[in-house]
Amino acid sequence: MAGDIYIGAPESPSLDIVFRAIRTLTEQYPDIRVHIRSGNADDILEHLNKGVYDLEITIGSYDIKKYNHLALDNRDHWGALVPKGHPLTLIEKPNLTDALAYPLITSAQTSTEPSALAGLGDYRIVATYNLLYNASLLVKAGVGIALCLGNIIDTSYPDSDLTFVHLLKIITTPCKFSGKKQNTLSPSTKQFLKIMREEIER
Repeated sequence: MAGDIYIGAPESPSLDIVFRAIRTLTEQYPDIRVHIRSGNADDILEHLNKGVYDLEITIGSYDIKKYNHLALDNRDHWGALVPKGHPLTLIEKPNLTDALAYPLITSAQTSTEPSALAGLGDYRIVATYNLLYNASLLVKAGVGIALCLGNIIDTSYPDSDLTFVHLLKIITTPCKFSGKKQNTLSPSTKQFLKIMREEIER
């Protein structure tokens, strides 16, 4: 079996199960190549609907009626990426309302801002991001603090200028692995989905 599989995916530690399935697939079928394309859910769904991607992974609340999907265990937690020594780091149990006192850098995907910030009062978004690395540079530059998932930007090393603050009262959003129902899947994609199901059931 041979072929190429294109998968749109966010940045998330919860995708380790997907990567284990890719390892199994490519070990069993050396002539299959898997291409991961990173982006937020809006970009990923657009490319899936256009047929650019065979499969996609999204984090967030989206209408999935037209997709076949597998639910993935979402172990991610939301918080704020801030400069080391930021006032948020001094609060014992900070929540999202505490973060709204500062200029915000948020994900550009449409499901994020309305659902997370609705009803919490005044806030100011100074920038948005597609992938978190550039957002981390904005934080370093003093533009604002980035609302994001944890464990994507490594802040654990001693010389890190940044730290991640886990914010309470943010609802964990669904993580789904999907493909369009009307698409005719290639044999390699079908085999990959079979391996994914086996990984989920373990």
